[in-house]
Amino acid sequence: MVCYQTIRKDTVFEFTEKKSIFLTHAFFVPGEETARARVQEICRQHKDATHNVYAYCLHQGGFRKMSDDGEPSGTAGMPVLNTILKAGIEDVCVVVTRYFGGILLGAGGLVRAYTRGAAGALEQGGRANIVPFIRCRFQYGYESQARMQRVLGQASAMTETEYGMQVSVRALLRQDRFERLEAVLREQFFASVTWEILECFLSRDEG
Repeated sequence: MVCYQTIRKDTVFEFTEKKSIFLTHAFFVPGEETARARVQEICRQHKDATHNVYAYCLHQGGFRKMSDDGEPSGTAGMPVLNTILKAGIEDVCVVVTRYFGGILLGAGGLVRAYTRGAAGALEQGGRANIVPFIRCRFQYGYESQARMQRVLGQASAMTETEYGMQVSVRALLRQDRFERLEAVLREQFFASVTWEILECFLSRDEG
């Protein structure tokens, strides 16, 4: 079940407009703390820039924030935010850095430039689905090890294994794959494998 979409990968997009250099960074940000940290990071890296304009859009609470960073009101942060909203993605932060080249762009030119910067970065970043994930633990005897490794591999589970009296495997996998895995375990292993859900959460599906 897809809950919403976000950017697949962090990316950088650069272009020049009338001698002004526009450098756009787009990031996946799972929360406001991460978004603020990303903005601060870019501002530190480009502290000599004329402007570091940003906008971010979070799924939780429908939170949106933007800044013109000294550009005329409505010509920078709002176009960036509108570009994110038009793309239909959330949990994303876009920072557009401008190095002024000495030629004024005017209000319309600024809107077009910041829109272009945001759109270019988001296009390069691609799309990824945010889906429910399950973190769980499986326990079974050593005689089931080879079969369980195959089953977990087919479910594309990320695993960590501990060996004791029994084999204990912590696994992370998408909820839909976990539900299919449960059916396989009940059918093929009966009571020789036990499992428990440790955590349910939303995350980016990267494959």
